[in-house]
Amino acid sequence: MLSSLPKRVRNLFSDQALRAAAVLVGGTAGAQAIGLLALPLLTRFYTPDDFSLLAAYVAILAILAAVTCMRLDAAIPLPESNVVAANLLVLSLSSATIFTVLSGVAVYLFGASLADAFGWPTIKPYLWLVPFGIGLMGAYSSFQYMAMRQKHFKLIARTKITQAVVGFGAQLGFAMAGVLPLGLLLGHALNSGSGVVALAVRTMRASEREGNTRVSRQSLRHALYVYRRFPQYSVAEGVINNAGMQLPVLLIAVFLAGPEAGLLFLAMRVVGAPMTIVGGAVAQVYYAHAADFVRRGTLAFETMKVFKRLSRTLVVPLLALGPFAPDLFRIVFGPEWERAGTIVVMMLPWYAFRLIASPISTVMHVCMRQQLMLIVTLGGLVIRVLPLLAAVFYAPSQATLVFAITSALFYGASLFVFLKVAGLSILGSMRLMSSEALLWLGAASASFIVLSVMSNVKGGL
Repeated sequence: MLSSLPKRVRNLFSDQALRAAAVLVGGTAGAQAIGLLALPLLTRFYTPDDFSLLAAYVAILAILAAVTCMRLDAAIPLPESNVVAANLLVLSLSSATIFTVLSGVAVYLFGASLADAFGWPTIKPYLWLVPFGIGLMGAYSSFQYMAMRQKHFKLIARTKITQAVVGFGAQLGFAMAGVLPLGLLLGHALNSGSGVVALAVRTMRASEREGNTRVSRQSLRHALYVYRRFPQYSVAEGVINNAGMQLPVLLIAVFLAGPEAGLLFLAMRVVGAPMTIVGGAVAQVYYAHAADFVRRGTLAFETMKVFKRLSRTLVVPLLALGPFAPDLFRIVFGPEWERAGTIVVMMLPWYAFRLIASPISTVMHVCMRQQLMLIVTLGGLVIRVLPLLAAVFYAPSQATLVFAITSALFYGASLFVFLKVAGLSILGSMRLMSSEALLWLGAASASFIVLSVMSNVKGGL
């Protein structure tokens, strides 16, 4: 598995961290490959309008899921004590259970009324999937972070494959059975929670072998007190961060009747695949080892190295291929999906910054800068939602473009903040970002020139 990674990816980390990254990259890459191979089939069964409904469901789920575990799941890898980690796991699972029940009651009592109030009756038959999906996501996230702490990266990788097979298998199976569009939404919910049993069994057995993992009311209170910043600041930060990303999609789905949200969802799904494959694995390993970097005083150096490698491994190829997206989407997914390729072109600056900012953002938790992270994400929510609201009502045809531009501005500014927290100076951060941006500009410019030449040749013929 290690040798199968590209050289630049292998250089992201070394020794144990590298092997962990390799395992996660392999599992996540396999899962994403299954998903990407299934997408051309799904787009032949499900329409862009069906995908708009999925986009809205995913947006609702993502915003609410940030509250599910009160962010205590993210704290599990951090303590040196196994006792504290075990208590954090119990707290995280308890929170997920309570929130799942509360969301189910809320959907039962108020779901239909809210759907009618927003003039969106098509979502009503599927609202029951929200608490179902939240419960699965909360349980999986809790045990995944414990598995990360115990360095069970192979197990996490296997569950990623299981998620992909179960989720997309359900979506295709329901589609062929004519269960539309329910199959699209249900498959996504199953994708989120598949593999949780395997994670739970392995992590609990490992905890028993480690010993000294007793759970009591006093130890629960102690763990909650020590890591109180996570529910105090990280919950709001998670909600705001997810809302900044998902609320615009939800607004487009609700207020722009038609397929636009579904087209945007497909574009984000395809472009986000490299970030999920490599960036997501790097983020997990970076987070798992960042505390050691801090203790050794190498956090700034390691962060800068990750920045450069992600830039040249992910961003440069993305910007080189991005301009060809409209033609590729028309061929791969069908003629009605060409607009999704055009959206990809709009999103190139946005994802150039996001592909790097997302993995590095975990430095805010490691350095206990949750309050600053809350301010950053709140700014992101404002800068993305308010201009979009104006566009939705006064220039609806430009709403997606406005979302893409404001997202690029947010992730560029956020990346600068993350580098500063990691220990780089303001001047050092500016030099690093500007030098890599020149590479990005060159890659994108070359592709647009080639595309222009090809268009002129076709026109001449």
